[in-house]
Amino acid sequence: MRVSAHPAACGKLGSGMSAPLGKILVVDDEREILDMLTDHLEDEGYVVSQAVDGEQALEGVRSEPPDLVLLDITMPGVNGLEVLRRLRRDHPKIPVVMITGIEDEALARSTLKMGAFDYLQKPFDPYRLSRLVLAAMGAAFDSRREEPGVPRGTARPDRLAE
Repeated sequence: MRVSAHPAACGKLGSGMSAPLGKILVVDDEREILDMLTDHLEDEGYVVSQAVDGEQALEGVRSEPPDLVLLDITMPGVNGLEVLRRLRRDHPKIPVVMITGIEDEALARSTLKMGAFDYLQKPFDPYRLSRLVLAAMGAAFDSRREEPGVPRGTARPDRLAE
């Protein structure tokens, strides 16, 4: 597994640079897709780890849980659907966005029913990718901050200054 760190993640903040936006694990068996997604996400300010198959993805999540997983559906060995199933069981708060090159609405709907945050179809629209990643990261942050007895989306004036 390759881990690529944005300079901000290494403590090398230059003028105008801010802390990283979060950690994303990108899983795809196609090297070109993996590198394209990594480059785009690093340019956006995320720290990105890569995995080329399902086993590597599961190990990466176990060793250093990311804030978000971008997961290809079709891979040799442990496929994306099985990885999604295991992630939902073992790491339910980590959002997973499924990636597919297959134009199959039934498959896409089934991934959502299995607990995927959303799905992206190859080839990607960079703008849609950026918006989807931001939405998924926001949902992950919200789920971790949720307090018992406070409905999601409830304003907390005592915390507005935080």
